[in-house]
Amino acid sequence: PPEVALAAINGSSGRSWATLQRIPDNVLSRKFDYNFSLELLNKDVQTCMDGVFVDPDPAKAGFPLLTLGAERVATAFEKLGGDADHTEIVKLSEAETGTILDR
Repeated sequence: PPEVALAAINGSSGRSWATLQRIPDNVLSRKFDYNFSLELLNKDVQTCMDGVFVDPDPAKAGFPLLTLGAERVATAFEKLGGDADHTEIVKLSEAETGTILDR
């Protein structure tokens, strides 16, 4: 169950605001109500990407995980819409795996 995984993560150095608050309160509850839109997250991520990548080919910059994260946010923005809460990004993984994260 997700709570067991979160307890293990939160009992270690993996603990973060996301694992302590956002996942339990906004994802597992299925409320998705943190009130920060995918539109704003996508804008912020793109601003970051524009600042990090001077080279037009992101793969050459040596930040493949940053690139993957930005692609994931852009995909969520396209599929879920800008008004969706940023915590709804989990729905992409849920659709891909056929597993719903809830209590």
